[in-house]
Amino acid sequence: MPPSPGSSAGASSPGFLFCRFCGERHEIGVARCPACARSVSATAVTGIDPKLAAVLCRASIIASVAIPVAPLAVPAIVWVVGTDNAGIVREAKSALNCHITMIVAWVLSLVIAGVGFLLLIGPLIAGGLVAAIFIYSIVVGILGLIASVQDRPFTYPLAIPFIK
Repeated sequence: MPPSPGSSAGASSPGFLFCRFCGERHEIGVARCPACARSVSATAVTGIDPKLAAVLCRASIIASVAIPVAPLAVPAIVWVVGTDNAGIVREAKSALNCHITMIVAWVLSLVIAGVGFLLLIGPLIAGGLVAAIFIYSIVVGILGLIASVQDRPFTYPLAIPFIK
């Protein structure tokens, strides 16, 4: 039985939970998830908001413009914290795949700059790749955040699925 609103336990815990399978928000006292109809006791619900997890993962893509490697920690932490929810894990994996793809693009631009330096066109090509990575990060991050606000699923374009 859920704690009463006036009790101290009710004040410290949220009045809702999220289904670990579909991520739907529901009240503490319900027997079944309203979206997927699975038993609440069988789904092992969690108090992590899947929408917040999606926003954090998608915003980390924009943060990679300023700090290329450090934002990898955000989806990794979201994945560890939201292990109970398949939707959160799926979002964290896709954000990590996007980050890894951008790191590979950074490394390729450095290799092209180094090899092409002898031809004097390497820095130009590498500069173009770096600019493309910046633009990709900003555009994909904004599109992902818009999809979060509209509560739509989002797939990162051109991201290589390293983590399945």
